[in-house]
Amino acid sequence: MIGSNALCRRFLSTRRKKTSGDARSKADARTRIGRVALLASIAGASIVLTPTAAAAQTTTASSTWTSLNPNPTATNTPSGRDGAAMAYDPATNQVVLFGGYTGNGYGQSTWVWNGSSWTQVNTPTNQTPGNRGYAMMAYDPTNGGLILFGGQSATGTCTTGTAVNRSGTWLWQNNTWTRLAATGPSGRYGTAMTYDPAISNLVLFGGTSSSYGGGPGLSDTWLWNGTAWNQSAATGPSERFGAAMHYDPAVGEPVLFGGSGAAQGPNSTTPTGTWTFTGSTWTRQTPSITPQARFAPSIAYDSAQSQLLMFGGQSPTTGAQLQGTYSYEFTTTSTSPPPPATTAPPTTAPPTTTTPPATPAPTSPGPGYWEVASDGGIFSFGSAAFYGSMGGTRLNAPVVGMAADPATGGYWEVASDGGVFSFHAPFYGSMGATKLNQPVVAMAATPDGKGYWLVAADGGVFSFGDAAFYGSAGASPPSQPVDGIAATPSGHGYWLLTRGGTVLRFGDAGSYSVASGPISTPTVALAATPDGQGFWLASSNGTVATAGDARSYGSASSYNLYKPVVSMAATQDGKGYWETAGDGGVFSFGDAAYLGSMGGKPLNAPVVGMAAT
Repeated sequence: MIGSNALCRRFLSTRRKKTSGDARSKADARTRIGRVALLASIAGASIVLTPTAAAAQTTTASSTWTSLNPNPTATNTPSGRDGAAMAYDPATNQVVLFGGYTGNGYGQSTWVWNGSSWTQVNTPTNQTPGNRGYAMMAYDPTNGGLILFGGQSATGTCTTGTAVNRSGTWLWQNNTWTRLAATGPSGRYGTAMTYDPAISNLVLFGGTSSSYGGGPGLSDTWLWNGTAWNQSAATGPSERFGAAMHYDPAVGEPVLFGGSGAAQGPNSTTPTGTWTFTGSTWTRQTPSITPQARFAPSIAYDSAQSQLLMFGGQSPTTGAQLQGTYSYEFTTTSTSPPPPATTAPPTTAPPTTTTPPATPAPTSPGPGYWEVASDGGIFSFGSAAFYGSMGGTRLNAPVVGMAADPATGGYWEVASDGGVFSFHAPFYGSMGATKLNQPVVAMAATPDGKGYWLVAADGGVFSFGDAAFYGSAGASPPSQPVDGIAATPSGHGYWLLTRGGTVLRFGDAGSYSVASGPISTPTVALAATPDGQGFWLASSNGTVATAGDARSYGSASSYNLYKPVVSMAATQDGKGYWETAGDGGVFSFGDAAYLGSMGGKPLNAPVVGMAAT
């Protein structure tokens, strides 16, 4: 094991010199946001990326760290260490911590954090990644577990020891470590790695293969697709190790900051650029940086608690290993300045009016829709892009529905246990691992795509992001189970649909009577008109009922259905709609174009929902 002599350490306690960030502005259109919180994932930095703000808005921010274990020396918590691998596991709604340098050598213990306390998982020593520090770990939806790569271990003492750079790829799933047979990046440690849902790959950058941080760093980029590593041809950040990289849902890209270049200690070089990765190209940004006063802590986002969690690291002044556990919250408030003063035209002569040229309407990508199966598989048609799915991943509960993100063009899947899976769409939280009175049955997105609601069979409503809570039927469940939810165009209300055809309204959702005749039951789906002055109801036999200003364009009730209808979606102009059946068949009406379906094709699991672009 490595001794305590600081000169033998890869990450020394020498203070880093601060340097200014890159002054270039981002050319990519995704810099339209005003301020983005970057959640660093390895190198002890919590950074704020601040693209140029729009003139019409002023943004301020505040942040707070809160100690979650006032007694860090307790026996039921990991010992002091730095360079441990840590990541959030959505399959279990826990944060997992592995290994790290304890001051007396490398560890190989595995700990899980449930939101309030740590628990050590007892795994056989011959079935773990082995003693190592400065490995990287991130969740891989394709495998449904955490992927750990690289790190460094050592044998012997400080003066006679030999450093070993690891290249193995390991999977943590069901409280078990499994080594995956895969070639790929060379042995290294201090690597930056995060999952990018936009390309459904883990992104790995840099690190070093030197002994004890003597340099140089590496500058290669690798992508893990769930079964194999593939090197990317992208170039950008200079050689570095110990950089921080985390996927930022608001930007829709991984963001990388800092690291150390040629060496550690007094002769180190410390790159300060902030970079974003599109999946094929690195782009340097103009950041505002606030580093933490610790080097190489372990940081992960705990979605169950909606907080960033940080543990350990190394003191920059004493070199001591730190043991505290902290949560981090970042909030923003925006205020709009008054409009500019208007100057009246001269009174001596009437102003000349010039008609500006007409501005062409933005080009629409055209119609499209997705179907989702109960195993999480996604099938895309028309302009609906495929960004990944939970198909082939072991789920704790079946998927029951989906919603499209109107802001990003991505989508969310929701499972019956309330777990939410996001693809090219921000993750705002879920009810996964939370005890529910009744299973979740559907979800709906807010009009701006910055939040969503989940609804349970008893009418309970759970809101996330900017989706406000306007009430629910959870305290007094309806006589028939709830099957669907639809949001109003303002985002200030929603309707709930029961299986018996009753529609419950909350917030600014209007009350509208069905146009004529009885409603066929069971009713399975609800879609609102674009102006919110009406809605359609779909029944399992394909019948479509209308209410308010919703017009009837036909239904699948006249067809010989192989499977019952399970969902529906309306076109953007409200002049048509689609229905989908459990076998994946799609039926289009009005101006809803037929773009294909999974009908007549073999499915691993039945289709349970759909969403339209």
